[in-house]
Amino acid sequence: VRRALATPDAQLDLARAKVAIDRLIDPRIDEALTLRQLDTLTRAIQARIPVGASRREKLRILVASLSQPGPWNDSRPFRYDLDDPFGEDIRNKLIATYLGTRKGNCVSMPILFAILAQRVGLDASLSVAPHHLFARVKDDGSQWVNIEATSFGTKSDDSYRAELNITAAAVRSGIYLRTLSPKES
Repeated sequence: VRRALATPDAQLDLARAKVAIDRLIDPRIDEALTLRQLDTLTRAIQARIPVGASRREKLRILVASLSQPGPWNDSRPFRYDLDDPFGEDIRNKLIATYLGTRKGNCVSMPILFAILAQRVGLDASLSVAPHHLFARVKDDGSQWVNIEATSFGTKSDDSYRAELNITAAAVRSGIYLRTLSPKES
């Protein structure tokens, strides 16, 4: 974890940082296995992306690769964990657990999404709202688009503000709805 925190933002590998943090919670996590699983999933998604694909097309394929069954995910799509919807069991927030069970929450799902988005060549990060984490990806116009990884859709800042009662002051201060730096992610 110290190594990840000492790494400059431009060189930080979100996958390695997440696994290192997860190992603080559960030292039994096999780091090499988890990273291999991420590599395998990344290659399967990359194989679906045509050469010269736009950011929008890459994003569409990434969402479909996670949410729809097919050979790219061993016909086991990722979905929201209705057995632990609030992630009360901390193990359900670990990337290794999510990769194994394919059931996630508003921590594991956006983190995996951001990791894979970065690996397929998209500018991706995370953002926070009250009791919630979501991904952000730059579109073809270089605007950040909010990705609600728990439902594999998009959501506007205005929608988050209205649904979660986020004040304008909280947004201005940067507490909520701000694109996080790699280290903050």
